[in-house]
Formats: sequence, structure tokens, C-alpha cells
Amino acid sequence: DITLSSLLTNMLDNALEAASEYKKVNSDEPAEVSLNLGVVNDKFVVKTVNPTVISEKLSKPEDFVTTKDNSHNLHGYGIRILNEIAENNGGYFSITAQNNLCEAVIAVSAR
Repeated sequence: DITLSSLLTNMLDNALEAASEYKKVNSDEPAEVSLNLGVVNDKFVVKTVNPTVISEKLSKPEDFVTTKDNSHNLHGYGIRILNEIAENNGGYFSITAQNNLCEAVIAVSAR
């Protein structure tokens, strides 16, 4: 399914990009990405947790911006795509960052 593929690709790409940026600044620190998948209450849920250079608290998807150099191309749309996938599939998307840790969760109908 192309929607599921897009969901997983964008979740992982965002987490890995943030971890990579964190590692550039904090070379002595680990930059692990956690990925959890499951079904909860008829929803397919994907959760990523990763380090980030963001230290202040952010809790709205529109607060997050791309760190990619070529953001004028087809980059920087991951969060918007995840919001659309959630909305179009009876689910939700949330992302928060604080104290150099980012957590993103998307849930879509499992049916």
C-alpha cells in the first residue's frame, strides 16, 4: 500500500535526519532512533523517538522546519505529508520536541 509506505518512509526519514543533525553537533553523544509499530484500538500506530538539536519545547507540527539544504526541492514536506495521511485515514499525527528529544506518533485506521 502506497500510503503505508509513504507513512513509514516519512516517519523514518524525519527521525534519521534529526538524529544526523544532532550527531553533527554532539559527536560524542549517541544518536539512536527508536521505531515502534503496533495496532491499538483499530488504529495502526507508528512512533519514533530520536535525538534532535531542538532544546526548547515545540508541540505543533507547523513549528518544525526542515534542516535540509535543498528545501526548495521536494524536501521539507514530511510533516505535512504525515498530517495529510492521518487526516485522510481517520487518524492523527503528533510531534513534540523538548530537551533534545523528539517524539512523533501517527495513528491511522487499521481497516
